[in-house]
Amino acid sequence: MHHRCLFSLLILCLSLVASTPTHAQDQVSDQDRIKALEQQNRELSEQLAQKLQEIERLKSQIQDLRKRLAPGLEAPAQDARPATTGQEEQSIDSFSTLRLLLENDYFNDMRDTPWPEGSGREVRTQQNAYLKALNRWISLMNRKWQQKIRWPVILQDARVRGKSLSCTVIALDPVDARPLGEPFSITLDDRMARRFSAQGGLRVGQEYILTGMLNPRVYYDQERPEPVVEGFDRKFLGRFVCFNPSITVQSFSLWNKESSSDEDG
Repeated sequence: MHHRCLFSLLILCLSLVASTPTHAQDQVSDQDRIKALEQQNRELSEQLAQKLQEIERLKSQIQDLRKRLAPGLEAPAQDARPATTGQEEQSIDSFSTLRLLLENDYFNDMRDTPWPEGSGREVRTQQNAYLKALNRWISLMNRKWQQKIRWPVILQDARVRGKSLSCTVIALDPVDARPLGEPFSITLDDRMARRFSAQGGLRVGQEYILTGMLNPRVYYDQERPEPVVEGFDRKFLGRFVCFNPSITVQSFSLWNKESSSDEDG
């Protein structure tokens, strides 16, 4: 009986010893999860603060732009509007400005043409007419706002992609070098990549002059009758209309603020 009690006590002690590290590991694991969640919360809070600042800045740009465009807000009928070039309308200094101009055109041209709701043959006929008009408008916008650009930019990142370079840049105000809008991507062809490689490579944080052709790339998206997330869908312009602008790069050279002419890329 005495040996049996000792044996039972020994088993109990071994069980307690075996369970102690597991409990400690669980505590450490929980602490790690708490730290990870706290870090994620801080990062999301910072991102939200940045988005809110961007929204306020864009609101201010919208107000300024509407003041500049005020004399021309009374637009002619859509089918009477000539296919003008972007240079005649407005010089674009960033993708943010392009968005504001497109939103202004969409508001003026499409506000009196609501999407026909409901079902039935007559409604479908009206919807088809709406979509035809919308696609004509999209074609017009892509012609109207395609233009040559010469933007000061700051380089944020550069990566080799085959023989070319994929770069992330932010457009800058040519007067005070203030950032205009969000980062966007450009591709430098193999000729420019070789030139910069021979010169020691691109430098992150350096300011450059980007010249090229701005392509608005407005397009029809039947899956987007409304923004994916209100206020944060950067591609959405209006019902079924999105844009994904790009730049065909012609040159990329250091920004010499003291000179009006820059070395061609």
